[in-house]
Amino acid sequence: MSHLLRTSRVFAWFFLTGLSVAIIISSSLYLYLRPNLPPVEQLLDVRLQTPLRVYSKDNRLIAEFGEKRRAPITIEQIPTIQLQAFLAAEDARFYEHLGVDIKGLTRAAVELITTGEIQSGGSTITMQVAKKITFCHATEPSYESSTRYCWLFRLNVNWIKTGFLSSI
Repeated sequence: MSHLLRTSRVFAWFFLTGLSVAIIISSSLYLYLRPNLPPVEQLLDVRLQTPLRVYSKDNRLIAEFGEKRRAPITIEQIPTIQLQAFLAAEDARFYEHLGVDIKGLTRAAVELITTGEIQSGGSTITMQVAKKITFCHATEPSYESSTRYCWLFRLNVNWIKTGFLSSI
């Protein structure tokens, strides 16, 4: 047997073994953390901060008090070009990954290692929403971080991408 064939078999064996171990560890972590994850339906209950509205006796708006003036809209009400611009700026590969963009994270890590500072982010829209919803911070313990990422994976499995975008 040639040296090249033997080397390629060893490489293939190490690759498959590593991949199998990664899948087993990821699955075990997810199954361990799953009981503590909040239900996906929690996202459906959107409660936006709305201002206090004061009306006259004849039901005309007199004034609004409050910092945030939000009105929920559906995904169909957003112009296509605005949605495309949002996806291009925040997560260009949104429809190509399951919530964690390995390619984007790798690119961001390589940039950080080579330059010594953060050049671009590697988080996806799903990761940002999961972080915001679970109220986790950058200095969080790894257990909470793992829980958050398991939850965002559950979000993507249970929702189609358009439904996820409309919940933002």
